[in-house]
Amino acid sequence: MRSTSPPSLSTMLIINFNHITQAAQNAELSINESAQNLQTVYTTIRPQSLPAIVNYDASTNRTDNLMFLGGHGDHAVADTDAAYNQTAKVKSMQFSYDTMLFPQKRLEMSSRDAKAALVHALGSLDLWDGDAFAGSLDPSGKGYWDNSGVFAIVQNFKTSRDDYVNGLNSAATGAPLMLSLQLAKPAQVPLRVESFCKNDYTLNVTRLGQATVLNGSARESPVD
Repeated sequence: MRSTSPPSLSTMLIINFNHITQAAQNAELSINESAQNLQTVYTTIRPQSLPAIVNYDASTNRTDNLMFLGGHGDHAVADTDAAYNQTAKVKSMQFSYDTMLFPQKRLEMSSRDAKAALVHALGSLDLWDGDAFAGSLDPSGKGYWDNSGVFAIVQNFKTSRDDYVNGLNSAATGAPLMLSLQLAKPAQVPLRVESFCKNDYTLNVTRLGQATVLNGSARESPVD
């Protein structure tokens, strides 16, 4: 008789890349993630070209390649003003899979900030008992979310806060998860859109070391 160890629930982050061409303002992006328990998608936007930063200065040139685009920037200028030139501010967004929409109503940003995306991210992740530094102020007194490169598009698909398989089954139809984006202004530079997909796999390991990986209830190829 061969015994097995208790199954271990393993969470994986898998990245999907998309691109938005220069001068484009609307994009329908395909996220090809075939998971039976897709929990969350974290999407960030950066310039497609990432040159080396050789003159970083925290007070005068606080820019690096890990600062994300999408935030509003200066709240004193509306995104409808001719003088507004923030790169790649996200004006609205919505995920869709088959006939399902996330959120149900397209998320629209204010003309002077992107707080709706922050509130949606925190609400979607059900952060009811923790602090979110993204909602605080940086040392210069400006909001991190809109000014300091921490903007992200976050969508959670779980229906309850537990380890059960209750996320989105994105393997059900073979169709991709879609992300619809609208920018406040046409993109000044080509953009890369990076979506980190968080999903669960169950790892079963036998006493003799043989392992089996379950994607939801479906068995993956044996693992040596």
